[in-house]
Amino acid sequence: MRKSLLSLAISMIALSSSAQELVLSQPATLGFPASNTTTFKAPAMRAATENPSEFDFCLCYPPVTSLGLNTTGSIGGAMQLDNATVTHYAGAKVTAILIANGSAQNIANPKPQPITLFSATELGKTDVMTMEGNMDLKDSYAYKEYPLETPITLEAGKPLWFGFTCTPVGTSYYPLVLDMSLHDSTDQGGYVGVKTSNAAMSWNNYASNYGFTCIKVRLETENAPLNEIAILGGSIPQTASSTSPFDVNVILASKSANTIENVDYTVSINGTQQEGESNISLPAPLTSYNDYEVISLPVQCATEGADVKVEVNITKVNGSACTNPYKISGTLNVLDGGFKKAMVIEEGTGTWCGFCPRGIVGIETICKAHPDGNIIPIAVHNGNDPMVTASYSGLWSYIQSFPGAMINRDSTFGAIDPNADKLESVYQQLQSAISVANVVVTEITEDTDSATISGYATFAIDIEKSNYKIACVAMEDHVGPYAQLNSFAGGSYGAMAGWEKKSSRVTTYYEDVAREINNFNGITGFIPTNITKGEQYPFTSKVCVKTVKNMDYCHYAVLLINKSGVIENAAAADGPAKTGIEQPEMTESAADAPVRYFNLQGREVAAPAEGQLLIKLQGSRSEKIIF
Repeated sequence: MRKSLLSLAISMIALSSSAQELVLSQPATLGFPASNTTTFKAPAMRAATENPSEFDFCLCYPPVTSLGLNTTGSIGGAMQLDNATVTHYAGAKVTAILIANGSAQNIANPKPQPITLFSATELGKTDVMTMEGNMDLKDSYAYKEYPLETPITLEAGKPLWFGFTCTPVGTSYYPLVLDMSLHDSTDQGGYVGVKTSNAAMSWNNYASNYGFTCIKVRLETENAPLNEIAILGGSIPQTASSTSPFDVNVILASKSANTIENVDYTVSINGTQQEGESNISLPAPLTSYNDYEVISLPVQCATEGADVKVEVNITKVNGSACTNPYKISGTLNVLDGGFKKAMVIEEGTGTWCGFCPRGIVGIETICKAHPDGNIIPIAVHNGNDPMVTASYSGLWSYIQSFPGAMINRDSTFGAIDPNADKLESVYQQLQSAISVANVVVTEITEDTDSATISGYATFAIDIEKSNYKIACVAMEDHVGPYAQLNSFAGGSYGAMAGWEKKSSRVTTYYEDVAREINNFNGITGFIPTNITKGEQYPFTSKVCVKTVKNMDYCHYAVLLINKSGVIENAAAADGPAKTGIEQPEMTESAADAPVRYFNLQGREVAAPAEGQLLIKLQGSRSEKIIF
């Protein structure tokens, strides 16, 4: 499960002009859900009670992809043992450097890659140690050990760099392995060296592009950490049932020389600790320093209400008590009931993005697999693209790589790659999710400039000091045709629902194109501060449709946004019936004829959702209804 939260996905990554010669073997999205340093910051390292003789220290997480050059030259990677590290491990001996093997593309029997390993007091120097080695590209991403002839003793206050350089034997060789992860500090682990001329190698910190380089050092020490962990991130659901357990998900990383197998934890609800202590085994033991795993800690909360505070304390690791428990806390709404939650997919895409056909395929696949009307895709175009809308610029604070998507603007999922498998995974997770509110659209009217959307929101609990907002989105289908860049042409990146058989530029019509959102963060004033369970709160809001090319293909979404900026729930609706749109075929009237539902564009809806505007057809009788 650990790699699922890394979003292993092909993407476009923006680089400075000085690094255009760098190229990834398997383009991947930079993203690691470990950003909340206030709630999830791990406590300081504690003294170990017993010590293995050695362990492999690193700053990186497990390997994800590799980096090479698209021209002749040399490349390198480096990481620093900073002042705090060398001081903590003062007297320890570095006995080996471990480098993750790079990869070779489209080469059946790649040659060993000669490398030069080094240690230095300053990056760019080799004043402590150099040695030669050979990287085994047949065993990609596995670590290879390079023992030092003379161990290096760490001294307090004297930071050291460790790394390697090499000259790839061809542009199909990618020697530098990366973790593609976000880190709390980017100062020591993400340095990449490039040399493409007679000048000296230029070292730059590319942690914000690629994460950290996959380099380790073997430490022989009497001060090895035992039963140490770090909580890199986690999530508490926004809403849960009072009658069944919910999971608090935690991203747990080893900071230990020994294997981490299990943890104990306690739970507090609204400041009151629940009885007992629970133990849970990790899905896979953490056998290496900085290896990580996602664990789910079951929690039961029978206290119904809004903003219930839940705190989980990890109190033991491998049965060893923690001096300072690791705490994860948050608030959620606890309901006896609730509403089905919509899946709003706000996708960042573009005609210029060669890997964006994967997003097109992913959304087509998920909508076809689940035609229940509960999936609301919104294709938001960016960059040099004829379908750009400035009104949706707020999305780019969430999405940096293309294709990318936010699901309900929920940080639980983060910015994901909208491939079919990932979207299906999120859809399945949302099947057990419940929402505190429901949105119903009752009427839509249109003129040449705007659409007026009316409806109401209903809540499953009383809520005080709420801050719910309404946003309306106008979308258009069958937009184009425009030329879509297609990196899957020729099959180099595998099958992609037929795109691999198409040319590098494909004439395409686009669906669910975001034309306008009336306010990305939502409009206040429709939902009161204090909410009463079961009461209907009406709204009427306008959204501009001036950029819609053909109103026959215009449809809408209403987003209910909570105080955290998350889409609590949403409703999709078609506009008023248009001339020129094919209506459902009428059949002979019969009292026992089956009931069928169609949207206002004549498409049959297999599983209507509450709040949809539909045409109900039974025999030869049809009527427009709100389901």
